[in-house]
Amino acid sequence: MSFVAERNANTKDDLLSGTADEYLYQRCLSLRTKLLRIRGLDHYFKLSAISTNSQQPSDPVSQLWDLFSFGAPLCYIFDQLPSERGFRKLNNSSFGQEQYNTNPDRTRKRAIVLFAMQILGPIVKEEIPGCDPFTVTDLWDRSSTNGLLKVINTVEAIIDRFPHCFFEETPSSSDMIVSLQSSIPAENIINIISELIVTERKYVHDLQSTLIVTTALSEANVMDQDGISLLFPELEKLVDFQSKFLTGLESISRLPWQEQRWGRHFFENEDGFATYMAYGFNYTKACTVVPTIEENLGHFQLIVKDLGGLSMQLVRPISRLCKYPLLLDCLIKQCSPSTYAHYSELQFGADAAKRVADKLNDAQRRGNNEHIVDGLRSRVQDWKGHHLNNFGKLLLEDVFMVTKSDTVWEYHVCLFEHIIILCQPEAGHRPAQGRKNPPLSRPRRTQDTLLLKGRIYWHDVTQVFPVPAQIPQIGIPVFPLCIWWKGDDALESFVLRCRTEYQMQQWEAMINSCIKSPRIAQDSETDSIYSLASSRTASTDYGVYYTRWAISQDMTTELGSMQMRQSSDSFWS
Repeated sequence: MSFVAERNANTKDDLLSGTADEYLYQRCLSLRTKLLRIRGLDHYFKLSAISTNSQQPSDPVSQLWDLFSFGAPLCYIFDQLPSERGFRKLNNSSFGQEQYNTNPDRTRKRAIVLFAMQILGPIVKEEIPGCDPFTVTDLWDRSSTNGLLKVINTVEAIIDRFPHCFFEETPSSSDMIVSLQSSIPAENIINIISELIVTERKYVHDLQSTLIVTTALSEANVMDQDGISLLFPELEKLVDFQSKFLTGLESISRLPWQEQRWGRHFFENEDGFATYMAYGFNYTKACTVVPTIEENLGHFQLIVKDLGGLSMQLVRPISRLCKYPLLLDCLIKQCSPSTYAHYSELQFGADAAKRVADKLNDAQRRGNNEHIVDGLRSRVQDWKGHHLNNFGKLLLEDVFMVTKSDTVWEYHVCLFEHIIILCQPEAGHRPAQGRKNPPLSRPRRTQDTLLLKGRIYWHDVTQVFPVPAQIPQIGIPVFPLCIWWKGDDALESFVLRCRTEYQMQQWEAMINSCIKSPRIAQDSETDSIYSLASSRTASTDYGVYYTRWAISQDMTTELGSMQMRQSSDSFWS
């Protein structure tokens, strides 16, 4: 593993050594500058670009990848080592034209193999201990930077042995260096881009540190691979993708302002962010096991603590992905089509970042719901003849203050594809504080045994609608959501007292979606009543909601409280 190979994993200092400057882009930029100063090496850059049938890339990572994959430059570098110290000459720094044209890949691979075999020799191991063994496949695999990092480690170790006379004072090909910006954007734009780059460097550095530590934990048998995969799924793949993403950001930042295509970089990499979805899905379950894992880290506890703890490492990828849309939106606000040539691309990039963040939130919600269903399976002892597996997927859940028959109860409400259920801790089977309108504080979540107190299948639900917001005496607004369903003998209802308008709208939309699902064909007489009443009111949403609420109150009065109590027995227990 390349990052582990860069550091000795025996001590805390070795594990966490290095600074935020040790990124692939910076290392390649520094090494490229050194290589361009080595006499006779500059022309290999152009040859390597021609050999890959591509235009000369501007970013140093691609340039060095092409250079080393050509093979001959590696042999040329090795041949600069003094033969009097026992270093054998490879004499393969140039290719015969006929031989190369016959099979260019074979010719390049042969040169790479000669170099790779030579660094395994005892003299190299003794004189140049920093060399990192690699294979042709390691270097040619462009889907991972691991092989490239191994070659960079080796080349850096070798050229550090060269005397000063081997280097020219200035790079021999100034045209290889990225030009300075020809135009300077506004200061606010510079600050936003700077924040994006600096925080991305820190983020990649933290990911690399996490990879190093988790590898050390695995090798020391402190954590098994299943535990690591739960907390940090496909971490090596994520580190590799994010390192490449940072390289792209670095490359863009060095271009003239009107050539910086920030939005394009995001929408071209949208598919690559799919690795994050496993983090979102596992997040809730991972958080539950973190305390136990941290208690058993042994002498690794201090190392993990220096990284912010496992909880911080868990949330870091999720926080970073949600940060991108905010940064791009800030950049959009500082630009305009008249001042930035790629403004529309920037908008597309921001949309791509938002789509990724939305997918991550959805994955996190699905993972959290799965965790909740597992909890329901173990906490609810009596399902009253129902089967949890028949409920469908869990769509929404929360703990609400619920009003029914002028009494307020605290319930854990779960909205499934086919049914809505209300549960209550066994120890809390009593009205909330014995009052009609208890304070609307955030309800407590416990792990007590749950009693199934209410259940309604969607084919029995007739209507859901918000009612005018209320502000109790304590000054905290309440956003009631009224749900009506068909009881045994009459229509019945209860009210979810939502804490925010967003929560109310979210639950209303999801319930309506379930009611109107193609699987549930309804012929509700109540729907006709509501439709008739709504057509006679103003077209505003508030007017419709207010009218529905008034009708609901009238219907409740007409049906009578006794009739309501009798019909609710089939639902409320």
